[in-house]
Amino acid sequence: MEKLYKLSEFARLVGVSRSGVIKWIREGKVRAVNIHGRWYIPESELERITKGFALASHVLAKYDSSISLRE
Repeated sequence: MEKLYKLSEFARLVGVSRSGVIKWIREGKVRAVNIHGRWYIPESELERITKGFALASHVLAKYDSSISLRE
C-alpha cells in the first residue's frame, strides 16, 4: 500500500501553504484522497511534484546562465 501524506506534511515538504495545496487539489493539479473529511496525498504525487520542481529549477538555471546583461 502506498504511503499517504497528511495535507500539512505534504505542504511543508513542497514548500507551499496548506491553502495552496487545497487549491491544487480543487484544480486537479494534485491527486488526493479524502478520508473521513481529511485530505491525504499519495507518495507518488510528492515524487511527481518534486520532479517537476527539480526540472523547472534546472531549466531556469540553464536559462538564467545564458542571459547577458550587456548594454
